Amino acid sequence: MNDNERLAVLIGDIYDAALDPAQRADVLEKIASFTGGHSGGLLSKRSLSRSENLYCYIGADPEGLRAYSESYPKLDPMAGSRSFGVAQVVSVADLVPYDEFRRGRFYREWARPHGWVDVANVVIEKSTTSCTFLSVARDAASGMVDDEMRRRLTLIIPHVRRAWLIGKTIHLGQAEAACFSDILDGLNAGLILVDGIGHVVHANAAGNAILGAADFLHTVHGRLVAGDAATNAAFREILAAAEGGDTVVGVKGIALPLTAHDGERWLAHVLPLTSGARRHTGLAYNAVAALFVR
Repeated sequence: MNDNERLAVLIGDIYDAALDPAQRADVLEKIASFTGGHSGGLLSKRSLSRSENLYCYIGADPEGLRAYSESYPKLDPMAGSRSFGVAQVVSVADLVPYDEFRRGRFYREWARPHGWVDVANVVIEKSTTSCTFLSVARDAASGMVDDEMRRRLTLIIPHVRRAWLIGKTIHLGQAEAACFSDILDGLNAGLILVDGIGHVVHANAAGNAILGAADFLHTVHGRLVAGDAATNAAFREILAAAEGGDTVVGVKGIALPLTAHDGERWLAHVLPLTSGARRHTGLAYNAVAALFVR
C-alpha cells in the first residue's frame, strides 16, 4: 500500500479500537510504524499522583513498564509536555537541551536501556486534574523526531483524540460485547444513529430520553437538530464529512458543545459508520454516523 492507503486503513483501525480496547496495542504498533517510531503508548497522568496510568504500550517489557510507572514519571522530562497545547507534537529537545537529557537519570536508567533516542508526545486530552498522552518513541535506527514524523502524527492526531473521547463515553465492559450493535442499548450515554441527511434511524434509551426532552437536541420531521445554530451547522458539516469516510471527518470538530436551557453542559462526539468493522452496523441501520452524547 502507498502512504495514503496506509493512512486510511490506520484511521479506520483507530476508530474501531474506540469500540474494542483489545485492539489498542495493535493500533499503537501501527501508529508507531506509520510515524517512524519503534514503540508507542497511551498514558494518563493525574496531577495529584506520582505515577502514570499506562492504558496501553507496545515495544517495552512488562517489568520495564512497571518500573517506569513506579519510579520514573517525575524524572521523565516529557512530563512537561502537559504545559503545551492539545494536539501539539512535542519532542525531548522542545523541553530540555538534548545533552542535558542524555546526562539525566531517566535517560541513563530507563530510556537508553529500552532503546529510546527521542520521543514525540502529544496531549490528546487534559483537564485540571489529569492529562492523557499519545507517546511514540524513536530508536537509533530512526533517529531524532523530525519534520516528517511531526507531519505524519498531525494527520492522525484528530482521529486519535475523537476515538479516545468516544471510548471514554462507552463503558469498557460494554465495549467488550460481541459487536457494536450489542452495546447500543446498554450505554448510559445517549447514542443516536443518523443517516446521510441527519434523520434519526435509531437511538438507545438514553438517546430517546434526550430527544424526548426536546432541549439542546430535538428532531424536526425526523431530522436531528441542535438547539444552538452554530452547533447545528457544525454537526451538518461533520455529518457530510462522515459520508466521505474516516479520513475526512477527522479534521472536523472533535467534540460538539451542547448547553441545555438550565445551563447544564453536554458534549457530543460523532463516529463515522462508513468504514472498518463499524460499516456493518451502518449498513444494518442505514446510518452513516453515530452521535455519542454525555
